Amino acid sequence: MQPRSLVFTLSLAALLSLPAFSFGAGGIVVPGGPGKYGNNGGNMQSKGAELKDQTLRFLETAEKGKKIYVFTQIDGTRPMGIVPTSDDKKKAEIETTLGKLQKGDVAKMTLMPSGQLYQVTYIKKIEVKPNEENPHAFVYQESYNDQKTGEPLLRLTKYDVSYEVTIPSVRGEKGKTEADPEMVNAVQSLKAGEVVYAQITNGRPPVVTSIFPYKDPQTGKVTKVSMEDVEGGKTESAEIETADGKTVTVLVPGKVVNKHFTQDQILSRLVHGFKPGTEVVFLSREQDGKNYLVEITKAPPAPKAAPASKTPAPAKASANAK
Repeated sequence: MQPRSLVFTLSLAALLSLPAFSFGAGGIVVPGGPGKYGNNGGNMQSKGAELKDQTLRFLETAEKGKKIYVFTQIDGTRPMGIVPTSDDKKKAEIETTLGKLQKGDVAKMTLMPSGQLYQVTYIKKIEVKPNEENPHAFVYQESYNDQKTGEPLLRLTKYDVSYEVTIPSVRGEKGKTEADPEMVNAVQSLKAGEVVYAQITNGRPPVVTSIFPYKDPQTGKVTKVSMEDVEGGKTESAEIETADGKTVTVLVPGKVVNKHFTQDQILSRLVHGFKPGTEVVFLSREQDGKNYLVEITKAPPAPKAAPASKTPAPAKASANAK
């Protein structure tokens, strides 16, 4: 099974380029209007070729002599106009499915270019799981070994599209290369159909470097940055007072190589640069009774309050008024 990439934004590389944290519920982003959907926003120009397995997000309907269904890419960009097929055998069923879509719904379609628009010849609404829309979120399906190489593989899905990833390799005690035992244990604890948070690096196949049941990022204020002892050395740590008033200590993760602990350099630099009082958004995972950072970033600035409207003072009554 090869990882699938679509004409639109569902290649794994594109999914991984999304922001680390999404501050909007559901992560649904749609533009304010259909824009130049009559020209497909310059997107997917094709001369009569059928486009299968297109995964798009419904935006709205528009009237231009006939009802046009406006869809965008998953990230809300490049609006395009779609109409039902002219095939009488399929038209009624497709119109029914299109008519039931709500703004933000995701659907998989087969499209045929038709002038400035596209005719849909097949459509299936995708049932998106809670939190699946968020960056780095996938649905875990199964794990197995490659029949030819024996390499451990995982199958993850997002919007009903399958992606195949592998587990990183490490040097075992006897010097032989083996699948990372920590990652193997993490995968074995997952359940089919569970939404997970996965950090994945590009490769052939891509490599999952962290995976665990999905949970929302937390917000809080850094109160202290220090070093903490771990097996094989020390690592950066931060005490964070979370939005619910609790204090949590998070550690920068790393690896023990030749009995020496090497911390994640990117996370280490980030934590080291935070001063007490810094507002942050972070995600951590628990391992062996300690909380290890997965992501951390400065919280976005709070929106500025709108200036108070000035109400004109009431006019003074004239001295000559009776």
